[in-house]
Amino acid sequence: MELKEAYKKMAKLMKDEKDYYNKNIKPYSENEIDNKIFEKNKDLKDEVKYFGKELAGDPCIYPILEHFMIDIKGCYGEAGEKEQEKALETLDFKEFIDSQGSIPSRIQNFIEYNGFKITDRGGGGGCWHIGIPCNDTDANRLCALLHIGFKNLIDKKYIRIVRNFWGYKLPKLKNWNQLEEWLEENKEE
Repeated sequence: MELKEAYKKMAKLMKDEKDYYNKNIKPYSENEIDNKIFEKNKDLKDEVKYFGKELAGDPCIYPILEHFMIDIKGCYGEAGEKEQEKALETLDFKEFIDSQGSIPSRIQNFIEYNGFKITDRGGGGGCWHIGIPCNDTDANRLCALLHIGFKNLIDKKYIRIVRNFWGYKLPKLKNWNQLEEWLEENKEE
């Protein structure tokens, strides 16, 4: 399958799922929704997931699929819980991670310096996390870099590196926000 065709089909499946959710589930409370609507929504999610698996079977497309989320997690940084909650209220998660002290801030800078894009940041209750979506090659490279660069922190259990399977995602088409951006950029005249 051509990459452009894969993007178009994935975008259509994701848009169908999003539109169905926004029309039939989002406006209502859980008690107001018939089970058939939930089942249809699950079917649409499954179609997106299955197509991702189909793309993973294509040797030309598989290498670019971002299917791992590398999470770096830590707790009890230099900031207290009240400072965490205050930082979280701003909804600027880069500043939030920086507010957690030197360890997460150094890790964040290290990740970006090495050319990776952080897409997920958060925390609360004394803990923080940083997430980076990766394909196989980048996941292996990032984990190796982190284990070399932060070996002492890992050994002392100040931080944990976790590789989560995330589903098969096309770059720039991983969630509904990115879907909207992609649709805007790829309008057919």
